[in-house]
Amino acid sequence: IVAMLATIAVVSIVGASAGAHTELAIAVPDIGARVGGTVDRIELTFFGPIEDPTVFVETPSDATIEGKIERPAPNGVWLALERPLDETGQHIVRYAATSTDGDRDQQAYAFVYDPTSPPAVFAGPDDDSGGSPLIGVIVAALALGFVLLLFIAMKRRTTSTAT
Repeated sequence: IVAMLATIAVVSIVGASAGAHTELAIAVPDIGARVGGTVDRIELTFFGPIEDPTVFVETPSDATIEGKIERPAPNGVWLALERPLDETGQHIVRYAATSTDGDRDQQAYAFVYDPTSPPAVFAGPDDDSGGSPLIGVIVAALALGFVLLLFIAMKRRTTSTAT
């Protein structure tokens, strides 16, 4: 049982880190969200450490909003916009980053800014959660493995009792 749990943990860690590269884990405003309030920054958190990030926002009228890049963590990047969003409609966040293995990836996602919608919830500079999304993946994989082992053990116990 211990060997099986160890195997599940190793496969989870290696699989998650190998596929993560510059994959986006969390975005604020979220992908596909409809947000209002003051949107004066974009927060991106990746599954692994990134280097040399670039981020900008395209407005519904095809204007580009840039700003100051901040690095709250090795796997995070915030774009403090040069001006808050004020144009209703779909905005596109375009970003690029280099993973620790040297692969450069460029991606984009969209959200809708509507002043009448609830505001986005930003982590902000005082966020000290320090948690990594990868930890959640590992914990979930271990929990799933444990439940699977319990199921197998119960199945064997039921089978051996019936015979």
